[in-house]
Amino acid sequence: MAELDSHQVRFRIVGTADLQGKVLASVFAQKLAALVRAMEAADKAANGQQRFDFVIVDLKPTSASATLREFRISSKAPDYSSVEIFEQCVRSVDTQHYQFAREHLECVKQLVAVAKDVAKTYDHAEITVDNFETVVIDETFLSNATEAITIPDPEVAEAKWFKGVTVGSFDGKILETDIRHSTPEFIVRLTAGGKEITCDCPGFSIDDIRTVLGRRVRLTGRAHYDGTGGLPSKIEVIEKPRLIKENPDFARWRGTFETFTIDDWHGDN
Repeated sequence: MAELDSHQVRFRIVGTADLQGKVLASVFAQKLAALVRAMEAADKAANGQQRFDFVIVDLKPTSASATLREFRISSKAPDYSSVEIFEQCVRSVDTQHYQFAREHLECVKQLVAVAKDVAKTYDHAEITVDNFETVVIDETFLSNATEAITIPDPEVAEAKWFKGVTVGSFDGKILETDIRHSTPEFIVRLTAGGKEITCDCPGFSIDDIRTVLGRRVRLTGRAHYDGTGGLPSKIEVIEKPRLIKENPDFARWRGTFETFTIDDWHGDN
């Protein structure tokens, strides 16, 4: 896709498999309206009142994609860019670092509206701001956004399992891939436990993924834990997967080590 100019937001929806990836016009209109409301809420929270409106600078109906740019409507100079605040809200939800999101609850509530019915009325959506890394709007994002607007009760005990994002390495087999996303995805089945996990692969080409499809690999990435168990719910791969030999050949070590006999230690003092 074409690169974005400063203070632009690209919003793209991918349809469900039963619609061959097509998106219903009513769904696209509904989700785009929620996205605009989220950007307006970010503007009001940062600048005290609405200082910007938004214009469509690119619309691609064949891919259900719209690119928006903020447009200043106030004579008073704004303190902040609405797009920059919106982008920070999206990142806050995506990374599960909720402090910023909870300072901009009205924006996040509209992000919940954007993500609502994901995997039902549409497969997933994508938000790209100023050419930063694309954020995928999927069931994980919806769960995060819903949690972000739910202020935790300090009386409730801490969760048993870790919840958040951390970098780690994982061993597993690549089962299948989905290249409908601008950020490719694949499914990995972990060697330990057999859990199948969706992996986002920003910056990877189709050829990068094809070379590891069906193979056992070691992955390094940002692992998203949802607090319901000891394994991540999603992994953002940050390095090219390394192939693991499933049946290593030890023949090259033959003759390297000599046999030896341990002396009797009974006479030692």
